[in-house]
Amino acid sequence: FRLLLFDDHNEALNAYYRLMARKKIPFDNICLVHFDSHPDLATPESILVEQFKDRQFLLENVTISDWILPAVYSGHFSTVVWVKPIWAEQIVSGKHDITLGVDEEGLLKTTSTLPYFTSDLCYRDFLENTVTFTLHVLEISHKSSKADSVVISTLKDILHDQTWCLDIDMDFYSTQNPFKGVLGDHFDCIHDIFRFQDQSSIEETLEHRTSQLACLKTLCNDNIAAATNSADVSLYLSNLISQHPNLCKTINEAREVVR
Repeated sequence: FRLLLFDDHNEALNAYYRLMARKKIPFDNICLVHFDSHPDLATPESILVEQFKDRQFLLENVTISDWILPAVYSGHFSTVVWVKPIWAEQIVSGKHDITLGVDEEGLLKTTSTLPYFTSDLCYRDFLENTVTFTLHVLEISHKSSKADSVVISTLKDILHDQTWCLDIDMDFYSTQNPFKGVLGDHFDCIHDIFRFQDQSSIEETLEHRTSQLACLKTLCNDNIAAATNSADVSLYLSNLISQHPNLCKTINEAREVVR
């Protein structure tokens, strides 16, 4: 039994690699039990799959939101159990078979159409060199209840005869949305601007989301990059909202320009 503590959650990946190298845990087919308010299951935006082989490069470039899937694709984790608190709604509870693979640009993507992945543009309809893993999403209420007993029983069944690692982010127990503090009264408006909406088809959904994010990047990038602190970001967004009361409509109208 080893207890390791970190400031940033992605530092856990380095610890797992070191334990594998010292043969304290297996090299592959591990079940990761992930207690967290966030799934941390995004695909890296700027790390090629080929670069996963460069361990030092990978460790220096993964983030708190995308450190798990490179280890899954590399075969280290074959099962991920995300145990979430009741306020976490990113992925619905249940069992999900998730396929990962390499897209035409050499990046890691998934064929899963779960909104968590499509909203972050992690989806691709065709991938090469695919790997499929099992994702279990369990919700626990932090209370001694009958429902939580069922979750605990389910977790025991999942871990039966498996080698597993327990990974806990302290925000599982208590967390707040940091953007609410930064944006204050403007949070609801910003939330509407960034809101993800499914369209009539996966193709239209991705097209709409890609254009939406591209427009937002065009509108905000220079000003956000120049900001030196959260107050500057808040001030800029406040000005943006006051200048563009119909910004949601403006973004939709600008789609053709961006494309």
